[in-house]
Amino acid sequence: MTVIQKIERWGDVHHAKWLDIIRIALGILIFSKGIAIVSNSAVLQDLLLQNNVFGFSGMMASLAVHIVGFVHLVGGLLIAIGLLTRFASVIQIPILLCAVFL
Repeated sequence: MTVIQKIERWGDVHHAKWLDIIRIALGILIFSKGIAIVSNSAVLQDLLLQNNVFGFSGMMASLAVHIVGFVHLVGGLLIAIGLLTRFASVIQIPILLCAVFL
């Protein structure tokens, strides 16, 4: 048994189940936020245009709302089922940073 196999076996044996519960809950929460964004895309687009924080035109506001909704839907689903969780988390970072600071 190689060192890598020993480390992998140790990680499988000592995996905390409560972390899986938190990951699944976070994925479902992000996925549900994506559903809310997609279902209210016209309202969010108008909100972006009224506040004019980013100086978006109508097309850019629509594109931004659809990209954020798609990323939340796909990323939340991937996080909830445990596939490509690091990639799904990384694509959420810019969106969440903009949401927190702006």
